[in-house]
Amino acid sequence: MGSSHASTGIPSGRHLSYSFRKQDTGALEVEPRRALAVFRALNLADDRRSSQTLLDFSGRPANDAPAGTVITGADCAALAGRLRRAGYPLTDEGIRVFKMERGFSDAVRIGPDVASAYARFAKGVETRINLRASDWQALGPELRAALKILMVIGRDPVSLMSVRRALGVRDSDEVPNGVLLVGKVTAERLVRWAHQAGWTFDLAGLRKIAAARGVESMDIDPAMAGFVADAVLQRDEPAHDYQRFTRDGRTLNRRTILMLKAAQARLGDAVRLGVLKGSYVKADRRGAHPHMGGGVVDLSLGDASPAAIERAVLALREVGFAAWCRSRAAEPHVHAVAIGDRDMAPAAWWQVKAFFLGRDGRTRGGEDPHRATRAQSPAWVVRYRIPAM
Repeated sequence: MGSSHASTGIPSGRHLSYSFRKQDTGALEVEPRRALAVFRALNLADDRRSSQTLLDFSGRPANDAPAGTVITGADCAALAGRLRRAGYPLTDEGIRVFKMERGFSDAVRIGPDVASAYARFAKGVETRINLRASDWQALGPELRAALKILMVIGRDPVSLMSVRRALGVRDSDEVPNGVLLVGKVTAERLVRWAHQAGWTFDLAGLRKIAAARGVESMDIDPAMAGFVADAVLQRDEPAHDYQRFTRDGRTLNRRTILMLKAAQARLGDAVRLGVLKGSYVKADRRGAHPHMGGGVVDLSLGDASPAAIERAVLALREVGFAAWCRSRAAEPHVHAVAIGDRDMAPAAWWQVKAFFLGRDGRTRGGEDPHRATRAQSPAWVVRYRIPAM
């Protein structure tokens, strides 16, 4: 907090209390008063571990009381002095430099996220931007957004290292002196990944990401950065294994087979899914169609009742298929497309987009006949909704 934002009252803490009255805080010098703001921000977040880290960093023992650790004026002075000796004085300029090196704004304010960054610095394991101010100014909007996303992910350096490995950044397992540096190269890799996934990080792209997630804010906050990290790491998705196998005499890739097994496990023995038509079929006189690529299957249900058919569609959708019953076909069946399949034919992708729009996946674009099932697709499916918007 800047001198103009100094606290006029210190509320009793969740895990910290204070040895001075609120009217006494004005007697503190500027830097110790800002050190108090750091402790106060951690207290508001109930971040006990970070508070203790900063006390240890300052060389101050924890002063425990029945209500929790007591912060004294000496503690605040010790933290301010230690940060000054470390090159980050709690002056206006020192706070700005500290924040900008870690991807925050240059406003002289200290909230829980910034206070946690001071604790990470004190612990010796943190993420910093590896760019000069002039280099930052030269970046385009997408690269800036990508760098901000990476820095928020980097509040957990282990997660950032995993993302860097997934993006193919060299030396992603190396953290010299406990500091993980993020610069233009990693941001470029993230933007390249986004474009390959059908995303963008410009204003329109961030708006789509927010809409797909069901939120209004386009802010690059921990929830948004976590969503991007999960997508890069393919967290919770079926394995992208495209080795081909034969099932019921039809060709399917392993990813599709794993998803079918998951759906069958939901159905139990009441409804058995048999393969009528698989994937990777040769083109015929009708030209392009969904089965020419991977991830597409037509499933027989025997003499299943309408209720059993709805249960089958529900199970397939809940494991990540776009699925509909084709009752008017020459041989009634359930048509299913494995969302996210990288071998998918363009016609199958068109059907997935129709599914996201609540349509039936047919050329005439009728309403989804199974909307009453209210099936909930897995969380990872949201990633593929974005390029369909």
